[in-house]
Amino acid sequence: MADAYGPGSGPSAHVTPLYPLLLSLAYRFFGVGLMGAFAQQVVGCAITSLGYALIPFVAAALDLPHEVGVFSGLFAALLPINFWAERGSYADSLAGLLIAITYLQCAKKLDKSPLSWRWAVQIGLFAGLVWLSTPNLLPFLAAALLFTVYGHGRSAISVSALLIVTAALVVAPWIVRNYRVLGAPVLTRSNLGMELAMSNTDGAVPTTDQNRTPGSVVARQHPYSNLTERRKLASLGEVEYNRRRMREAELWIETHPRKFMALTCSRFVHFWFPVMLRLPQTLLTWMITVLGAVGFSIYLKQPSRAKVLPCLVFILYPLPYYVLETTSRFRFPLESTILLFACLFLSRLVPMVQAHRGRTS
Repeated sequence: MADAYGPGSGPSAHVTPLYPLLLSLAYRFFGVGLMGAFAQQVVGCAITSLGYALIPFVAAALDLPHEVGVFSGLFAALLPINFWAERGSYADSLAGLLIAITYLQCAKKLDKSPLSWRWAVQIGLFAGLVWLSTPNLLPFLAAALLFTVYGHGRSAISVSALLIVTAALVVAPWIVRNYRVLGAPVLTRSNLGMELAMSNTDGAVPTTDQNRTPGSVVARQHPYSNLTERRKLASLGEVEYNRRRMREAELWIETHPRKFMALTCSRFVHFWFPVMLRLPQTLLTWMITVLGAVGFSIYLKQPSRAKVLPCLVFILYPLPYYVLETTSRFRFPLESTILLFACLFLSRLVPMVQAHRGRTS
């Protein structure tokens, strides 16, 4: 919550507080050396594993066959694809778990079962926790809740109001803290302007890995690696610094529309087809993406009200990563959903292959 970019950079809202607070407990008990790093990985793997354990329940909530959910959960746990995200250095593993919980909470109300004040308080608390941990999920969560309460008549208004008030009460301490120490009521995170400017400038490339090489745009412009930028941030304050970087990004985008469009299209491709550290990981990820896309097209033909939920997450969650530099861990929260639809396709393919063999034998 302070000196996020190095000594002297000052109070920060570079990240929301919940996941750092969770990791701080591991560091408090085990230190910040090798044991602390191991404890952090245990925390991350535990969160990831809980998300994988929920996959069969998610499959049921989305009206998918039971065997699809079981095999998807097993494949997610056993396939060695995205080590970095699974080990919890960042909140991506937590984001995957929160997406699963959103499916479970919203799907059971899409069948027009009555809304209750108790449900509104529970979802309000949950929304507040999402806000304080993974705010990039908020557009998906808001849209999912809107579709969930729509059609419930007058009760939807009172329940929605209670939900919003509950979420606001959970988030209020964070906003007040930011107003007191940063001088502005930062609602989520403060670093959008800086990230947008570094992702859209002369010499920028689509992926984080390319942008973070020595001598790259990020190395030249990021306060963490550039002492001049760090001093400027400390002098201006984090909020004003990011406002200026936002204007810088907007000006570059306005004056370089073709380059911006090319970067955006390239980031779109890299988000869905990321280049991993090892070739087998890359090929396996691409294969799951293709199979998942085919399986999703099959799923959309089913008469299920719950299909609106994966539609929303596929549309809304990746949007920031089309205009910001992207990396493989950013799509990790969607991996379980993609794998579900890949297994759905395989479950349809196997009987077809068996039937074909029976006819030709």
